[in-house]
Amino acid sequence: MPLDAEREAYRRRKRREEYLRSTGRPLLVKGTEWERARARVRSFHAQGMTYNQMSRITRVPQRTLVNLAMTSRKGMKRATYTALMAMRFEEPDPTAMISPVATRRRLAALWRDGFPLPWIAERVGVGNRNYFQALLRGTKGVGAVTYGTHSAVADLYEKLEGRWPEELGIEPRAALFVSTFARKKEFAPRMCWDPDTIGDPEALPDWTGYCGTGFGMIVHKRDGIPACQRCVDAYDYRDPYPGFSGEKFRALRVRRGWARTPLGKEVGIDPSTIQYWEEGRSRPQRQGRLDRVLSVLDATYEDVCEM
Repeated sequence: MPLDAEREAYRRRKRREEYLRSTGRPLLVKGTEWERARARVRSFHAQGMTYNQMSRITRVPQRTLVNLAMTSRKGMKRATYTALMAMRFEEPDPTAMISPVATRRRLAALWRDGFPLPWIAERVGVGNRNYFQALLRGTKGVGAVTYGTHSAVADLYEKLEGRWPEELGIEPRAALFVSTFARKKEFAPRMCWDPDTIGDPEALPDWTGYCGTGFGMIVHKRDGIPACQRCVDAYDYRDPYPGFSGEKFRALRVRRGWARTPLGKEVGIDPSTIQYWEEGRSRPQRQGRLDRVLSVLDATYEDVCEM
């Protein structure tokens, strides 16, 4: 290329860089935009699209897509970001091998809710009933599933939403047996998974609706659910009722028609303690105190805590 042409190309490139920078769209994509592109690639991959398919559609190198999905290194070119955000989902070949994460979690959740694996295998057209057991165990050599199997399990999982084994003719004893076995394996039931993230390898089951927060441990204890590690890590034993609101507590007490003195006598707490809670001068510290009060008021933690 002649020198003058090179200089003109350089000037055009710099002018474009400056324009993008001035409009809040720098050539190097980071932060929220990077997270959005990564989530899109991972979501499409979880639904069955291979990196090779995505590369063919977007003309982004396959290695770039793999690095984006699998590593924490942040940053990509603006052109790459634009191509990824314009990408549309394309149905993979039924025989294409994809990640087993979503299929494994759906099978485990159905098993935990009382659906026997042979029953599931029959309805998704898998002849080898032991295949799903090997998939759940993570047996060597079962590190991927075909897109056809992935789709069949996903379709059945969706059809069974809101339905339970007894409704479909499965014997209660059989449902209880498989559910108990799955519970010992610590498999998460369907209610713990978000349909949009069940295929994300980094997603974790939410047993309480508040897992990963200090409030999650409270719900674990209240509902008799074994504590998950995220809630154990987030819980502060010096603050057994995180988010407690004196204003919400007072409004609840008044709404239920209780004065402080009779309420205190009913639960064995000094009325001045209740007054301090409501005025924000102190917070419930001893475990069990607030539980007794809420039992009398026929309320839950959510009624008196800021979530």
